[in-house]
Amino acid sequence: MGSTTRTAAFGGFFGRVSETEVLSRLAPGAPITLVGPPGIGKTRLAWELVQAWAGASVLVELADAEDVDSVLAAIAPAMELSLEGATTQSKLIDRVQRALARKTDLLLVLDNVEQLSSEATALVSTWAIGAPHASVVFTSQKELPGFDAMPIEGLDTDSAVALFLDRSRRVVGHIDDEAVVADLVNRLQGVPLAIELAASRTAVLTPTQILKRLDEDGSKILSTASPTTRRHQSLESAIAWAFRLLGPAERAVMLAASTFRGGFDLRAAEAVLAPETSEAILDVLQSLRQRSLLRTHVSARGDEVRFDLYR
Repeated sequence: MGSTTRTAAFGGFFGRVSETEVLSRLAPGAPITLVGPPGIGKTRLAWELVQAWAGASVLVELADAEDVDSVLAAIAPAMELSLEGATTQSKLIDRVQRALARKTDLLLVLDNVEQLSSEATALVSTWAIGAPHASVVFTSQKELPGFDAMPIEGLDTDSAVALFLDRSRRVVGHIDDEAVVADLVNRLQGVPLAIELAASRTAVLTPTQILKRLDEDGSKILSTASPTTRRHQSLESAIAWAFRLLGPAERAVMLAASTFRGGFDLRAAEAVLAPETSEAILDVLQSLRQRSLLRTHVSARGDEVRFDLYR
């Protein structure tokens, strides 16, 4: 059984040393979720794990799946399961479960599960629990209840610079101004998708010009017409994908939070964001944090938590 549904060519892989080391020791029967915002590189990290796995591995792309039937339609062919005789949904569910229960040394990656219905999420969770000899990895913008989670953050500066230079050299060859590139990737918060989209612009702009234009109209800079998944053709579309999954209160607060520059504290949230919703503002902020759409860090004084959106 080989890896799977993803055939797009990847470039060089940078950073993620500690995450890769932890995942390489992933124990069977201990499912884990790679959790992070859109474009942070969850799928790429999972793909690297698949490539390095010594046993059989399957990566199932679920970005277009929402209900149980679409999950089954994706996982059955990826696992090379025969559908013969599985005349009902329940029979097919059971066939997948029994196949997973028999597997040893299998790595199963279920990629992009954040948009699954509650019924479909419960199903993939049941499959993971019922596969004691398989290693199961989910990628998601939010944690799956009952499973360990590995937060995926932006790349460190050195790795982010290396990624930008690798992608830009495919376009224009050598780039000298690495100090500007460092400023650029830090401005992009180390988000790999944003870095790759910015690097593609070196065909017509220098890193200095890209950095300047980010403040003028970043949505146009961070987009591409190159073949890729539709929701990853721009950072804006990746975030729009995540926005679609939010409830009314979360949407209202996220839109209002976008007016802040340099982040905000709880006092500002209560003054500016709370009027946007009838729900408790702390609950909404926590929900956005759990969905990887809001970053948090402790203030320089160490006495309060500050919030900021990925941009």
